[in-house]
Amino acid sequence: MTKIDRDIFLRSFGVRPNGSLNFLLGAGTSVQANIPSAGTLVWQFKRKLFCDANNVREEKYKDLESERNRSTIQNFFELKGDFPKYNAPEEYSFYFEKCYPNSIDRKAFIQRIVQGKNPSIGHNCLGVLFNTQKVNYVWTTNFDELIECGIKKIDNASTFEVISPENKNQ
Repeated sequence: MTKIDRDIFLRSFGVRPNGSLNFLLGAGTSVQANIPSAGTLVWQFKRKLFCDANNVREEKYKDLESERNRSTIQNFFELKGDFPKYNAPEEYSFYFEKCYPNSIDRKAFIQRIVQGKNPSIGHNCLGVLFNTQKVNYVWTTNFDELIECGIKKIDNASTFEVISPENKNQ
């Protein structure tokens, strides 16, 4: 992936015609809105599975930033052998499905963590860029609706199309 200097980006952005830029947003886009990152969720899933398997209260391992807690939890899974390696790309989906095997429960879990969250300043800035037609397309893997909320917050009459698994047959 090519990275460009901020000043170069701003100069380029200033001369591009409306709609000539797209945004591809990924993991971490909504962290500023207090939605946990995928990495944080992986550790929450691991903790829950570890504590359930060992009949230990999660409170004992509350601090997931603690290297000692992470090491204890990770060692448990490494000794079991049937779990992804640490930081493997499949960790998120594996531990999420292991923690909540029922897809309805996974959906409820996601709904619970995004409920009541408000768009961050980044979502609102993206709303301005969209509503001024500087950006016509925003692509994301995120499961929250904060991008849409940011667009609507700037101009409630804005129209846009959301393509997701929920509307794939429409």
